[in-house]
Amino acid sequence: KQPRRPDPEPAIPPEVEAEIVREIQNRHYRDWLDEPVPALRDHTPREAATSKTLRPLLRNLLCEFENATARARLRGQRAYDTSWLWDELGLTPPRRARRMPARPVRP
Repeated sequence: KQPRRPDPEPAIPPEVEAEIVREIQNRHYRDWLDEPVPALRDHTPREAATSKTLRPLLRNLLCEFENATARARLRGQRAYDTSWLWDELGLTPPRRARRMPARPVRP
């Protein structure tokens, strides 16, 4: 049995890779704002933000993005922060639930 060879150095340094990925994600979400989205009944997020009937769908979608980000971070994975989309669309994000302190257990 031959000894295991060390893993080769990555072709792109991790910090450079992270910056490239971040730029791609920034471009994707900037473009997403002006593209029809099936979950928004084929309206753009900007259109949905101004529609009384579509705004709740958009808010739910943005919450899903934030939940996916939170789950990725909990798993220790790189996660893109989509929270800026709320401001870009002129929406107020939902209030974050505050954790209540644990109650003492009564005997």
